[in-house]
Amino acid sequence: MIRRFIAAILIAALSFGAAVYLMFTGRMDLADIREFFQYNPMFTGSGESRTVTVTGTNQINLEITSFALPAISDGFASGGGAIAERERDILVLSRTGALYRFADGAVSPLQAKIETNNAAYEAYAESQGFSAKPGTNIGYAGLGMRAHDLLLMADGTLLSSFTFWKTEEHCAVLKVARLSGDRWIDLFETTPCIGLSENKAKPFAGHQAGGRLVEIAPGKVLFSTGDFKHDGSRREAIVDDPAVDYGKIHLLDIAARTKTLYSHGHRNPQGLLQDSQGLVWSTEHGPIGGDELNLIHPGRDYGWPNATLGRDCMTCDWQQDGRHEGYEQPVFAWVPSIGSSNLIEVRRFAKAWDGDLLVASLKGEALHRLRIHDRRVQVDEPIAIGDRIRDIAQLADHRIALWTDSGHLMFIRALTEPSPAEALLAGYPEPVRALAQDCLACHSFDSGRPRVGAIGLWGVAGRAKAGTDFADYSPALIGAGGVWDGAALDAFLADPQGAVPGTAMAYAGIKDAALRAELIRFLNALK
Repeated sequence: MIRRFIAAILIAALSFGAAVYLMFTGRMDLADIREFFQYNPMFTGSGESRTVTVTGTNQINLEITSFALPAISDGFASGGGAIAERERDILVLSRTGALYRFADGAVSPLQAKIETNNAAYEAYAESQGFSAKPGTNIGYAGLGMRAHDLLLMADGTLLSSFTFWKTEEHCAVLKVARLSGDRWIDLFETTPCIGLSENKAKPFAGHQAGGRLVEIAPGKVLFSTGDFKHDGSRREAIVDDPAVDYGKIHLLDIAARTKTLYSHGHRNPQGLLQDSQGLVWSTEHGPIGGDELNLIHPGRDYGWPNATLGRDCMTCDWQQDGRHEGYEQPVFAWVPSIGSSNLIEVRRFAKAWDGDLLVASLKGEALHRLRIHDRRVQVDEPIAIGDRIRDIAQLADHRIALWTDSGHLMFIRALTEPSPAEALLAGYPEPVRALAQDCLACHSFDSGRPRVGAIGLWGVAGRAKAGTDFADYSPALIGAGGVWDGAALDAFLADPQGAVPGTAMAYAGIKDAALRAELIRFLNALK
């Protein structure tokens, strides 16, 4: 414990010194400094290694148990990677290619490590005049060589995808490998090999690598590849070339070691899923806006770089205005972008969510619950997580696992037992329970279970009017002054407009004084 504390202090001091040096030498600005500390191990691993929070959604409450892996594992590098479940343990692939086993709240390193050859890439980049830029683009701009995905196949084979630097050719490829003992054996690599561009900000666009893996039949795996910014604006457009592996989804036959084109016209497919009906879904990063949810059909062209609902290049006159005419239409798009990553279909988690899709997001730091009806999105409910979600999986025990860029492994379960407020309310007469249900249209009762757009009533008795962080209080209530004591609650519940003229409370009031008194007794107990 002491050794970790001393190491953390040294890391913090060195990191601060390096950040100050890079800022004053012009290599980093304030935005870079902020991004740097977001991913620094001293800060991603600070605080408690295990935390439990509760949050509310539109239909169910969630308990989120979060483990900070940098805090409980020496040398852990966050900022990417993936997760997979194997025999009830969680395998965690870090950004650098190190493989860990998480079980019972503890992390143990495994011998198998992917060699991305990142050190050779950094040495070459430095020799060409590129400088390190810490932060979101960890290492050299464009994230460098890193691990992208981890897939446990039905037969127990473990696959990974990663970018790899070829020292002799001075270029990079995207690889798929399988684990054999403690060694990763290469199975596939993309062609052609991609060299550094003249773009000093991002000489290698590894953040647009794709690299997602999903098994759709025994031994058959879909493998997504991004365009590495070869879009005709920043670099030569290569996606439309059938001889080029990038900007596509490929079908891999693992035993035969063959690769065939499945679909094309993709920018950066970060998520792949085959649902219970056999449909293949993909999430894809748009440029500025226009992240897409696509239903993938073999042989179809999804339009990139010619069609996008985002804004990529103001002078790219070949790009359509989001119409996708002549191309496969997206099922749904997010404007502005959420930074969509992987997705799952929810099964046996909670009845209200059964069959829905959960899309993880990086930029949005949220989960998006999508209700699909007739292959269209009927509902998109964002659920704030507060961290960049790199990967998502549903486990054998039906919990949902999240892996974040700050190195947090989160486990989510649906809360089916009554909340404290629900348990309390059960002891009140039925008319009071009915009134309380009406209140839930605009309010929430429980502490720590916020609902988007709802004013929390936990602790309302004695609280200042408009005294929470709710953003949409009416000007009338903000200006009312005073606190919610017994008299104020009684007057407001009897006649909201009379008590606070102009309030947004669209309710005629409770005329029965005895019923009001019982409801106020319940509100007083919410603390």
